[in-house]
Amino acid sequence: MKMFIHLLCFCCLCWVQSCGVVSLDEEMPGQLITINSSEYPGTEAQLMTALTNNSSKNWGTTGFTLQVLRNFQTCRMDDKLSLASDGTYAYDGGDLLCGAEDDQRLKTGTWEMAFEERRLTFDKGTSEEISLYVEEASDTKVIVSSTYMRLRVVGKYEVAL
Repeated sequence: MKMFIHLLCFCCLCWVQSCGVVSLDEEMPGQLITINSSEYPGTEAQLMTALTNNSSKNWGTTGFTLQVLRNFQTCRMDDKLSLASDGTYAYDGGDLLCGAEDDQRLKTGTWEMAFEERRLTFDKGTSEEISLYVEEASDTKVIVSSTYMRLRVVGKYEVAL
């Protein structure tokens, strides 16, 4: 039994290490995500222009945190998202997938924005539905937050060239 517990602890440690978990004391690439909640367009039309450029706009991940850990999963840092003004999206998980729900590189679907609630919803009404709170939005940057397994997740995206 003791050997089983040691093996279980070792497997858990390996699993955590494979997720790229880092401590806050380590030197890490990227930047800590700071939120300026006042940076949000004044009208729904301005928000839609910021998100889609009235056609389609490509966004790349520049920061990703889980609760207090920043850059906890480096596999998120090569993700790209294209939002189209017709309410469709294309998601590219990049070369490095995170596993679990992130098991397919390319995904497409629909999105909608509830301006007053600052709620961005992907694939509404499906088993893939995800809803994000828009912390900030501008022509060059979007910061969204949500929860995953009851932990706060924040993602920062900037216009991809």
